[in-house]
Amino acid sequence: MKEEILREISRLESGKLQISRYREILSILLRNGFDNVVQALRVDPSIAGILGHAGIHLNQPVRPLSKNERYRVVLEELGPTFVKLGQILSNRPDMVPPDLMAELATLHSSVAPITTEEMEEVMEGEFGSDWKGRFAKFNEVPFASASMAQVHDGTLPDGTHVAIKIQRPGISRKIEADTKIMLHLGEVLNKHLPEAAALDLPTLVIELRDALRRELDFKGEAANLNRFAEDFRGEPTLFVPRTFPELTTQKVLTMDYVDGISIMDLDGPEWDKPLIARRGANLILRQIFELGCFHADPHPGNIRILPGNIICFLDFGMMGTITDRQRGHLCEIMLGIANDDPKRITRSLIELSRFKGDDATILEDRVTELIERYLRMSLRNLNLGELLESLMATIVDLKLKIPSHFHLLSKALMTVEGVARKLDPDFNMATTIEPFARELLKERLSPRRLIRQTYLAAMDTVMLVKDLPFEISEIITQLKRGKVRIIYDHRGLEPMVRSHEKLVDRIVFAIVLASLVIGSSLMVLSGVPPKWYGVPVIGLAGFVISGFIGFILLYRIGRNR
Repeated sequence: MKEEILREISRLESGKLQISRYREILSILLRNGFDNVVQALRVDPSIAGILGHAGIHLNQPVRPLSKNERYRVVLEELGPTFVKLGQILSNRPDMVPPDLMAELATLHSSVAPITTEEMEEVMEGEFGSDWKGRFAKFNEVPFASASMAQVHDGTLPDGTHVAIKIQRPGISRKIEADTKIMLHLGEVLNKHLPEAAALDLPTLVIELRDALRRELDFKGEAANLNRFAEDFRGEPTLFVPRTFPELTTQKVLTMDYVDGISIMDLDGPEWDKPLIARRGANLILRQIFELGCFHADPHPGNIRILPGNIICFLDFGMMGTITDRQRGHLCEIMLGIANDDPKRITRSLIELSRFKGDDATILEDRVTELIERYLRMSLRNLNLGELLESLMATIVDLKLKIPSHFHLLSKALMTVEGVARKLDPDFNMATTIEPFARELLKERLSPRRLIRQTYLAAMDTVMLVKDLPFEISEIITQLKRGKVRIIYDHRGLEPMVRSHEKLVDRIVFAIVLASLVIGSSLMVLSGVPPKWYGVPVIGLAGFVISGFIGFILLYRIGRNR
């Protein structure tokens, strides 16, 4: 990862536009009261060389906002790349405190739609100058606009009503340039600002860059949508829009137009809100527990309801994945919550996070306290979202490292529960999850699965035995060439080292003392002048110094007994 970061920074261009962007970033930081960040950046020679001293003034008037609000405003003013960084941080309780997460969750990027000429330029670049002939009707005014794309509606020659999502021109290039600047600034802040070093900003920026690249790949989004349709083929409670491959490229996505109503705008007797709440939760839980691939951003804006209480999910640019092993741990955690079993939860968290603590009882005590606090109420009234949020806070507090997709999963569950409770105050996510967790546990303990796992383990053992002679030969060859390095890690030896150091100090003092006494005695016996009352002064001085050293040595020995 470190090499990748350095490689990206080395590609940073230092043209007028790049310098202008740096100055814009620093000016926005100063305008919002982050002088300490700018000071830390200007200390670094690489930033000072790019910026010079023009246009950057400290101690500017600061807006009367809280610090968390100023964080949000800075990200919004810096544009879509930085807004996306804030949105990622709003899903990372291991990196930011809850109050800042809540503020970042309100981030939005208000941008005007691109002009008709810019839109047509994108369409011509993707489909040629005759692109309008592919549609019977194309509405040039977008019905939705966001920081990275806008959506138009149109009609195909066969009468199909479609939505056409068009990427903003130049957005990919702008995001790549911004992420390179962010990598550079992150490296500098890591060196000069302790708060930034705790976040490991360069690694976070790499994660951001990869997420943005996926969202800008509309072919990838179409593939996610098609996979979702295949996984839920025949599901009567769900509508999945079709994609049209001949009208889909990396910058343009064409799919069925969804003429539904937002899940938060349901009003009237034709909508069965408790049924919709159960259906929506079951669809998300199936994705997590059965498929291992889930919609990572199921907020109300991405959910539409069709007549007959049919649910439709939109925006498949951000998908989360969970491995088979992680699903097993999630299953154990949920069953532990349902059955008031802190040991079960603790064991899963330890295995999931590769917990390195010497005493796992600390983790178990914290989990037990947490479970008891929430399970004083009945399971029916349990708020799983609050419990998961507290569990994540415990994980962060104990510095456990769990996979980043697990944070996405936790946030998705909390979001779904929040939406479902607004539709149906009596909805309970814990009781809804339990059957899924039990079914997954049953499947994991099935004879067929156990036989398959035993077979795979046996194959791994056979391959290990097969490769063992070669590996031993390699080790011997490296030994012969003198290329084997042995690294010693001394632990728990500090008291012994200190004891030896004190012993050596005493021996040195004793030797010096003995030398002085012997030397002084010889000087006194020799009668060398000058003398004081018939005693050689040099010998007398030697006895005085010997007495002083002897006193210090006896004092130290007595103090350490």
